[in-house]
Amino acid sequence: MTGRRRSAQRTSLIGAGRRGRLLGGATALAIAAASATAAVAADPTSATPASDVETVVVTAPHYVPQETSSATKLQTPLIETPQSVTVINRDQIDLLNWQNLGQSVRYTAGIVGENYGSDERVDWLTLRGFYPVQYVDGLQAPVGSVTNIGLDLYGSQSVEILKGPSSVLYGLTPPGGIVNMTSRRPEDSFSGSVQGLYGSYDDRQVAGDVTGAVSQYLSLRLTSLYYNRGTQTDGVNSERFYVAPAATLHLGANTSLTLLSYYQWDDVRGDGGGFFPAAGIYSANPPGAFDVQHEPGRLRL
Repeated sequence: MTGRRRSAQRTSLIGAGRRGRLLGGATALAIAAASATAAVAADPTSATPASDVETVVVTAPHYVPQETSSATKLQTPLIETPQSVTVINRDQIDLLNWQNLGQSVRYTAGIVGENYGSDERVDWLTLRGFYPVQYVDGLQAPVGSVTNIGLDLYGSQSVEILKGPSSVLYGLTPPGGIVNMTSRRPEDSFSGSVQGLYGSYDDRQVAGDVTGAVSQYLSLRLTSLYYNRGTQTDGVNSERFYVAPAATLHLGANTSLTLLSYYQWDDVRGDGGGFFPAAGIYSANPPGAFDVQHEPGRLRL
């Protein structure tokens, strides 16, 4: 019993000694670290002045819109808008090289464009089962046999699609919703772009856009486009000229007046290219099958 007690006491003393050495080493390390930190803090040359820190500016295309005025007629953040609204902005249009309104809705849920294929006259759209009424800068465009005027997409800063019965905010509209095209606005900083295009069926197009401030009270913008092209249908050709001057008057620190205008001239020879007779394509035709490469009006059926 005595031997066991002495052995246990020696073991306990050895363990206590080891713990003491470990605690002593940790304390010494902590004191050394605190001394080094105090020395660095006391050295004025070790601190970097705020003025010497380089500023990094990150810019990127504005693919994700944040605000819209279609749902409330006021500029409201989309995250605070309790309506189904989709905004397709200029950066996304340029990235995907969309040429008309029917193409710009390809990735938008609830709306279908180019219902009858490519059409040189108007943009056919179906929004939740109805033909939506087209608006330009919040004002209803003239409505004839179709609810679309074929306004060129190049002059638009964004396309806003308001879905569902909330469209009654604009008066007599289909329950499917409305489509609003927002024109390009003058900007205070100078910028511009020029583009040329040549494609299939002798498609030739030139376009340009320039904006900037001419004084502290006036900013201007000029957008123009011209194209002349054929189509996949023989005898169907189209020509268009579009120009849209705009001006913004800065009347005060929080007041400005923007004047928008546009002129579009179209000359479509032949039909629109989107419709063909059912006989010879969908059903039997006595003279034979219909060749879609020819204009229907020039064939004798």
